[in-house]
Amino acid sequence: HTRNPADPTECTADETTTMLAEYPLIGAAKATCLAPDVSAESTTGTAIGAAAYLVAANAGAMATFNRCNAASAASSVAAVSDSAGDLTACYLSNVPGDATAGPACIAAETRTMLAAYPAIAAVRAACIDAGSPSPPEPPTARTVAYTIASDAYAAATLTRCSVAANVSTVDAIEEALAEFERCKLLVHADRAFCTAEETTTMVAAHAQIACVRAACIAESYPPGPPGPFSTPATAAYSTAVDVFNAGTSTRCHAAEAASVTAVNLEVGATKTRCDAAKPTEQQYCQAEAETTSAAGAADAARAREACLAQVCILPPHPPPPSPPPSPPPSPPPPYSIPHPPFPPPSPSPPPAQYSLNMITSLNGYTTVTFDAIAQTAFVEAIAVLGGFETTRVEVISVTNNNPVLLLTTAVNVEYTVSFLDLTRTSTTATTLNAAVAGGDLSAQLVAQGLTELTSVTEVTSASINAPPPPAPPPALAVTHLPGLSPTFSCPFIDTTCTPGASPPCPCFSESCANSHYNSISYAELLPACMRVTLAFCEATLTGSVQTACAPFTSRKQEVKLIGRSGGVMDSNTPERGGRKSRMTLPTDAITEAVELGMGELAYDEFTAKMPNGRYAKSSYISLTPHGKTFLKLVDVEIPFTKSLSGYGIKVMKTSSETSSEWTELPY
Repeated sequence: HTRNPADPTECTADETTTMLAEYPLIGAAKATCLAPDVSAESTTGTAIGAAAYLVAANAGAMATFNRCNAASAASSVAAVSDSAGDLTACYLSNVPGDATAGPACIAAETRTMLAAYPAIAAVRAACIDAGSPSPPEPPTARTVAYTIASDAYAAATLTRCSVAANVSTVDAIEEALAEFERCKLLVHADRAFCTAEETTTMVAAHAQIACVRAACIAESYPPGPPGPFSTPATAAYSTAVDVFNAGTSTRCHAAEAASVTAVNLEVGATKTRCDAAKPTEQQYCQAEAETTSAAGAADAARAREACLAQVCILPPHPPPPSPPPSPPPSPPPPYSIPHPPFPPPSPSPPPAQYSLNMITSLNGYTTVTFDAIAQTAFVEAIAVLGGFETTRVEVISVTNNNPVLLLTTAVNVEYTVSFLDLTRTSTTATTLNAAVAGGDLSAQLVAQGLTELTSVTEVTSASINAPPPPAPPPALAVTHLPGLSPTFSCPFIDTTCTPGASPPCPCFSESCANSHYNSISYAELLPACMRVTLAFCEATLTGSVQTACAPFTSRKQEVKLIGRSGGVMDSNTPERGGRKSRMTLPTDAITEAVELGMGELAYDEFTAKMPNGRYAKSSYISLTPHGKTFLKLVDVEIPFTKSLSGYGIKVMKTSSETSSEWTELPY
């Protein structure tokens, strides 16, 4: 690989060729070595000797199986590690502003991994065959032990593949955020360009990580007849799947929140520069900021959906793979190899938007003989002729060529092929029409095993179906809660924001019925409403559909009911350098219990701007309710970053999010 980094798949093929050539030689040498002993045992050995021989043979088979499994796992780990290093190097060589660079890196590494896993599986199967003698049918004890070992390997493979997918996803998320930062440095006037570029990389990454994970899991078992999958292993396998899905959900939502935060922080900085450069056009600057913020939230939601979906979309136009050479035939192992009852799903194509429909008549087959195996061969032939995945082809119906007769020697096969874009669909329709007329389809069907076929004729040529109109987006919830401003607009969609929602939607909560609210906006909420909104947004079902929840789930914000005996707020407060903000109320600072809030704001969420030459060295912290007075001094601790230039630190305060002035405080 060091000598030829441009094509890692060639390295995989070289390694596989070497291994597949060695194992049959090892197996033949072992058989030659054992032959005299087997012959002697069969003619002169005692019953006790025969039993001991069988035990030794079984132990050898188990040791071989475990050794081959360990080698396969080591190869998988090495392939993942090497692929991750290549991807990082590719990312670092990207030119900032090139929206195709990130997806191109991901596509190259996906092809490498998809070539590696089948090769690893072939080597593992050859390894097991070479180390397995051929004694009589194994006893039950060996079958049970072998099943347990096989189950353990499958569960370990699922865990290993899931961990690799997790690592790849985290790397992709970090790279996308880095791309956004690099794009920012080019001083684009349109920040939406940067969010779109980041999203392109993320959507491509998540789909192809799903492909690699499916290929990794598919190689859990060597080929062979299906066997039992034990109940404990089934439970362990299901638990591992549940853990992966839960972790994926958490990671995907955190990535969306991080993307939205990054965009909003940059939007605020851009607006500040815009306001300074165009002081008479602040309305224009505000509009541009809002447009970019909305685009960033939409792009982050798209990336999150791709992250959660785990749908495999193969990289476009991969180079034709070099299949590993086939090993010389070896005798099948004398034991059954267990398979899980729920095999990993095969990669699925992207959601179809365009499809072509075609009916072809096949002479030589009936509705009985054109069974599931024949239909699978038909789908393979269509995919080979068109140069796409078999999962894009669907057989709709198989009917008699002559409906008057109950059984004829010709069938009409109706099928569809689906693609995302119209151009690919049109090209495929032309290809398949020509394949029927020119005889290519007939030849390919015979090559796929349909040897009873005598001729192929076209019943209807390929017709293209346009995609159905997209479903309308969910509507925003419409509220008529007394006490709200007449211009109030709920930012949450009505999928989970309804009058009877649990936890309650803030747009329908009495705690948020404040006449100065024009919306549920992070910066303007009083503690009581903030408490309701945090509970709503942190709910599992809500967080996955409500993009307006992003600031409430991505920032530190604490709401606490504190009474006359005092209290401390420091559990979920803004942090810096690992230290949390803290507010401490002594006894008798207030006469009755009140809800207090301490949270983090973005620079563009309040009116007052920093004086010229001054820069924030801490988080912007909002203490609510604004204007609250206390009977005793209240301690507020704010962690900050020390100035390396030796400048002095000042503590500044503005009275509310709408105030236009900063006041210096003593400390």
